[in-house]
Amino acid sequence: MTLPKEVIDAAVIKSFLDGLTPEIKASLIQQAIEKMLVPEQPRYSGHKPEAPLTEAFQNAVFATMREVVMEQVKSSEVMRARLQELFTVAAHKMLNCDTDKMAERMSEAFIQSLRH
Repeated sequence: MTLPKEVIDAAVIKSFLDGLTPEIKASLIQQAIEKMLVPEQPRYSGHKPEAPLTEAFQNAVFATMREVVMEQVKSSEVMRARLQELFTVAAHKMLNCDTDKMAERMSEAFIQSLRH
């Protein structure tokens, strides 16, 4: 018989925590909260990451915004038609433009994104 990983993990955590004094538990909780509030060191790209709690909040906001926009687009025939028209115009411009110039602009945009 094998136990699910979640059950084993929960048992290990409980066993570990049961062996700690209240002072050590309080210290671990404080350190964990501080870690969630402090950003990590900048990564190789030079991009300064957000604190984990800030990043989680931003992700939740973006996910909610996406759901709201998706619902608005789904419920509005006018909005869907206008978006379709805009995408068609954009695709037409993209397919009929100077590809060298477009590649140059895309390269510049990519380089700029790496700098920020």
